[in-house]
Amino acid sequence: MTPLKKNVDPERPDASPVESPQAARREAARVGGVGAGASLGRGLASMGQASDGKVANIHDPEIGPLWTDRFARLLLRVVHEGLGEDLGQEAGQPPPQKSTALDVMCGTGSLTLAIIGAGAGSSSLMRGRGEGMRIIAIDPSAPLLDVARKKAGTLAGRRVFFRSEPAEPRLLFDAGVYDLVVSNLGLLKAREPRRLLSEMVRVARPGARVAATLPLRTSFAEFHDLFARALIDLGHKDALLRLSDHQANVLPSPGEARSWLAEASLRETRVDVEHFTLLFAGGRDFFFAPVIEYVLLPAWKEIVGESGPGMQAIFRRLKEEIDRHCQPSSYDDESLPAVLRGWPRPFALTVRAACLSGRKSTQFRAAAEEADEVELHTGEVDIVGYDRRAASSVNNVGFLQEK
Repeated sequence: MTPLKKNVDPERPDASPVESPQAARREAARVGGVGAGASLGRGLASMGQASDGKVANIHDPEIGPLWTDRFARLLLRVVHEGLGEDLGQEAGQPPPQKSTALDVMCGTGSLTLAIIGAGAGSSSLMRGRGEGMRIIAIDPSAPLLDVARKKAGTLAGRRVFFRSEPAEPRLLFDAGVYDLVVSNLGLLKAREPRRLLSEMVRVARPGARVAATLPLRTSFAEFHDLFARALIDLGHKDALLRLSDHQANVLPSPGEARSWLAEASLRETRVDVEHFTLLFAGGRDFFFAPVIEYVLLPAWKEIVGESGPGMQAIFRRLKEEIDRHCQPSSYDDESLPAVLRGWPRPFALTVRAACLSGRKSTQFRAAAEEADEVELHTGEVDIVGYDRRAASSVNNVGFLQEK
């Protein structure tokens, strides 16, 4: 790995060198960028967005298990804990037949079906809790909804109602309608995530639970460090400032997530946090993994801010740095799953998933209590496309999961 060092733009030898990403952040704040009241929502919309037609066909087998479903399981655990109380039912009893939920930016509908106890991953959590519910699920993507309707089968139009419509700038529902309102990664796709959260609260009935997921600020730190070093070495000061801005202002910290809940006038608020790790065999596996290519890469391209040879040079450097990291070296084999010991070192990407939740006040007043942050350390690791060529003798390891 190239050591962090001072770098002088060869075209501007008189310019001050950028010594580190931290220095870049301080410089951005000084000139009115980072820390100068920048919107937390800026830049979120470019993450999690991709061509719907391409994503629809590969989402469930290739993106869902590694990304969307991870956040969904966290949300389901949070909802499961409070659903019985929220719907006024005895423990273990199904909710009233007329209770209705809303799933905002539902994607391919996996969470939608799990909420009503019909999804493949719902048996241990929501079955027996959500079986009496009906659910409205909205998403602006027609291709994703087509997949969702096929998965719902005969439930579509009976207990599950999919609607193709935007969630922004305003949800197209009356106030105080739904007994449960959820969104799995919808805040990540929203241009104004705090406003979307407030809209979710608006359409919830008084006393109803609202829950939404997104990654927290310290996610993807391993890649961001390599990204900053590459930009320093290649003399891209403007892109380095944009990266620092992105790191500081796009995803919320736990404290900022708590403030979002307070702004939305929720009470009994909490921020549940779970860490998981994605492992990649090298630079090519990293950049061509669907979870990177279609979920995270669009925002990183915006940070570069240019196309053509300039962008190619930056991402070529990043690929080389990841490949260098993955070369066999002296490291502790015991730190890896047994199946990978003796293989090249994987590149790890840590994700800090959060579920923001609370109940709508019955008196429509802002919540005064402080949210609890609950850390859930699952130790889960996903190996993404791990060296498919070298793994051919073990059935193309592909997507392995250590549960």
